[in-house]
Amino acid sequence: MQVRHLERLVEEMEIRNMRRDRKVSEELWEELTELEGCLPVPAPPSLWKARTTVHLHDALLDWEGELLDHVSPQRRSYPDRNERD
Repeated sequence: MQVRHLERLVEEMEIRNMRRDRKVSEELWEELTELEGCLPVPAPPSLWKARTTVHLHDALLDWEGELLDHVSPQRRSYPDRNERD
């Protein structure tokens, strides 16, 4: 399932960040492009602008949230959704 693929990438970025491996490889960009074609929600623009694994991790979390909103629209009404605002 492609959602698991996205979750795996989030975890991979966490591990790479802990190891201070901040480089985003060409292979990873290819993997992300392929994944975007398989998911019902496009990747956020911030993902394509990310130049380090730290920024990529943030964008992947945003993408995951948008995907969850897509499959579970009731999430949008949860009161804790606006804590960042």
